[in-house]
Amino acid sequence: MDPIDLPFAKRTLANGLDVLVHEDHHVPIVAVIHQVAREIWRYETPWPISVLGRYLLEPTWLRAYRDVPVVTVSESSRESLAEYGLRRVTVVPEGWVAA
Repeated sequence: MDPIDLPFAKRTLANGLDVLVHEDHHVPIVAVIHQVAREIWRYETPWPISVLGRYLLEPTWLRAYRDVPVVTVSESSRESLAEYGLRRVTVVPEGWVAA
């Protein structure tokens, strides 16, 4: 197998742990979106940011993922993402259920 040339930055934390960071600015292979913010904008940000976030920012940035495969954690999140125009959403529930 040929070695892969993958640029990265290396940082060593104070505890000696090495952290490697690779930035990829291409279209993602898959996006993981836990949930949408919708009503949270109103509770967590002041007006007019809450209105801009809810009705302009969130719909705009989520529409950028409309043709990217997306993984989310619940059917309600899948439905919310579909309302924003995302077409390729798969639900992968969180947690583990004993057989």
